[in-house]
Amino acid sequence: MSAVALCIDDLCHGVIDSLSGWWVAVKCWRNEANLMDIIWNTVTTAAVALLITFLVQSGCSYVASLFGDSFQRGLSVSAVILDFLWWFPSMAVIKLTSIINNNEVADKVFLYKYGRPKYMSIGATISEFIFSSIYQTVFILQAGIVCMLIPWPYVAVFMEWLHYSLFYAVYAFEYKWAQLGIPGHTRVAQIENNWPYYFAFGLPIHLATGYWESLYTRTVAFTLLFPFSILGATAANPPRPQFAFPIHIMFPSVYVTNEAYKLMRLLGGRSKTSRGAEQKAK
Repeated sequence: MSAVALCIDDLCHGVIDSLSGWWVAVKCWRNEANLMDIIWNTVTTAAVALLITFLVQSGCSYVASLFGDSFQRGLSVSAVILDFLWWFPSMAVIKLTSIINNNEVADKVFLYKYGRPKYMSIGATISEFIFSSIYQTVFILQAGIVCMLIPWPYVAVFMEWLHYSLFYAVYAFEYKWAQLGIPGHTRVAQIENNWPYYFAFGLPIHLATGYWESLYTRTVAFTLLFPFSILGATAANPPRPQFAFPIHIMFPSVYVTNEAYKLMRLLGGRSKTSRGAEQKAK
């Protein structure tokens, strides 16, 4: 199979697997859940995400006003910040609330397809969580910088689509990869080696959220739609062979994340050493 045909095949499978989360949810929820509970949980999740977004925006504006700027100027500054990191409140809420309900379905799908999950130790889990959180934030900042530096509009739009689609794919597959015991660097390599599939997988959610200009509408759309991508990722079968032309688009973010992680461990080690020295002195 030629590289073009393989790319088209991966793109088609990525879109189909992304949208399959709806079918998985309908089949499971129809037999095992109360529809009103699902609606209530979904609405409350979106409401909490909106509240957090509002509080973050108002908080940034208030802090800016303390330094002499007007509240309206602070509001515009916070809007610029949230334009890059608007997804953060939504993802935090999904992890804390909505994901609990979808985990019941995702756990059943995972058990059916892969058997019992490979649970990591608490230390490894915390380490992976810190790595993924820093990496995801840096990767979105990288996307914004790349798009601003590219002078050609259509190329900039494509790079934005590519970055955000891969970002959503990484987060959607995070639950499944964690259950399989796959470390963070291996996940990044999987994304880069099969980028057409993961680009197509994350593209529907990016188009659905990027269509809206309003920050709050975008937040609601993301909060309501993204859990279905997690279900689709759990049931999906990504291509195993490496694509003919892998792209190392995530290398800058991984490098920055590794350096930040090393710095955090170094500072943590120094603080422990200083505390130990103080205790011995006493």
